Amino acid sequence: MRAFWLWCGLALLASAGLAQPTSIDLARERAAAWAERFLAQITADPPNPGSASRDAFLAASALAATGAFDERQTQLLAFGAAMQDTGEASPTRGNYRWRYDATAVFDHNAVDFCLQNAWPLWHHHRAQLPAAAREILETTIPLAVEGALARRVRPDYTNIALMNAGNLILYGESLGLPAVADEGYRRLDAVGHAIWDHGIAEYNSPTYYGVDLDNLSLIEAYAAREDGLATTRALFELFAAQVGANWFVPNQVLSGPASRDYDYLRGTGIVSYPLWLWGWRPDPRGNNAGALLASYGRWRPADAWAPRVPAEGRLVRSRFGAAPAQTWTNYVLPDLAIGSASAPYHTMDINLAVHVAAGEQALRAYFIPDARHDPYGQARIAEGNNGHQKTLHLTPYWTAAQAGRDVLALIVHRAQGVPPEGVALNSDFVLPNGADEVHIGTAPVAAPDQPWIQEVPAGSAIFWRRGNALIGVRVLAALQADGTPARVEIAHDGNRFGALRLHIQHSSAPANVGRSAAVLWVRAVQLAGPAAAPAARAEFAAALGAARLDEGDFAASAVGLDG
Repeated sequence: MRAFWLWCGLALLASAGLAQPTSIDLARERAAAWAERFLAQITADPPNPGSASRDAFLAASALAATGAFDERQTQLLAFGAAMQDTGEASPTRGNYRWRYDATAVFDHNAVDFCLQNAWPLWHHHRAQLPAAAREILETTIPLAVEGALARRVRPDYTNIALMNAGNLILYGESLGLPAVADEGYRRLDAVGHAIWDHGIAEYNSPTYYGVDLDNLSLIEAYAAREDGLATTRALFELFAAQVGANWFVPNQVLSGPASRDYDYLRGTGIVSYPLWLWGWRPDPRGNNAGALLASYGRWRPADAWAPRVPAEGRLVRSRFGAAPAQTWTNYVLPDLAIGSASAPYHTMDINLAVHVAAGEQALRAYFIPDARHDPYGQARIAEGNNGHQKTLHLTPYWTAAQAGRDVLALIVHRAQGVPPEGVALNSDFVLPNGADEVHIGTAPVAAPDQPWIQEVPAGSAIFWRRGNALIGVRVLAALQADGTPARVEIAHDGNRFGALRLHIQHSSAPANVGRSAAVLWVRAVQLAGPAAAPAARAEFAAALGAARLDEGDFAASAVGLDG
């Protein structure tokens, strides 16, 4: 086994110098095509109410990146600037409403996204803009810098903290405001120290790692001070090393648990775009602006961190906070990867995931605590008052231990975070459909095309195999709200996604949490061949594991393949 222990000391390793990606023109052409579609949204009568201020600035930059300078930039910049708070005494002066239909500034991150998305336009193309567009830009940007400076972003809010610091550095230097740039460098150092001390807080996110890499790329390409550039390059190497170590090459996706994830079924995200420009993965073919900012970066991480299929197994362990339990683990094998977090992070985290080699857009296996009959993360709901529609799940007490290929997880549901629209209190372990074989204990499951449900007898393991990848799951304990054993079943509910579920319903009335809890033991096995599956199944079924879920007293243990 080859182990990768990732911490901030990796950032001290030698960097690999500069390189020019070969896909820049294609990335910018796609961004410009997206900009045309966005422009149609905002020039409709009425404009699309969800149109975002940040997208107006990104679209203006995208058109400029392909050499287009005309009235379209004036329309886009006027739309974005109209959402800026210009009130003299306003606490959000300089910031922007996120959406066209918002009545005030609810998401304070808008100013940093707008500034970052405007940077290519401001730095490279300002002089080429029509006079009206240039006047709008030169009016809205200095006020936005004031708004960004007034913000106080926690260093552990990784993607926004880096973005805010970068904006203050770049615009402070561009506008000749050394005090603003000084504050940007101070905030960048604060993020670096937080990561040095406790790891990356927003860990392993397929979306926010893409934002982080954009942030670092722009700072590295345009900042002036060598000490700030040294910090930026060190952070860049760390993020790149962590992405490369956890990248699951067969499916071209970031494997392992994730602090925040917008795609429960697959775990895809915009981190794919910088990897494409570095030559680390094939073209993701997204016809949008996801790679535009990355196309302005000049830094290429060391080839030593590029994703590879491990010969045997690769163990990745890291931290995401100061608390002892804030750690996460991932074990990457040739045909599968299994990862878990020892503590929860967010209402969009994935704390247990297994990826199986099946190509891009393949479904993964993952745990989801659910009260809305939305185990596949498709029903978006409002997050706070900021207007963002997201797929939010429950936040039970969660802890897990992982030894290589085995994860033992404890889930204790609690009333905190149960939504008023909840319909049931569930624990689901989602699995891809289309397995070569599924077993409950020693009995194969004959899975018909139409929806089906089969009960899993107490103490029985379920097994899912595709090719040389075998997943085993044992429910060591599961309680209903009243403290009695909960029914465990495996089901295909007729969803259009091609997913199965190991399903535990703790309560039909989610407000009644009671003693709802479960202990899951999940094992991932790289088989030498399908003929090895029966022995692997028998080994897991016979392995020692026990759980106790007494009132106020929970304990579980298991003997895994690696400890």
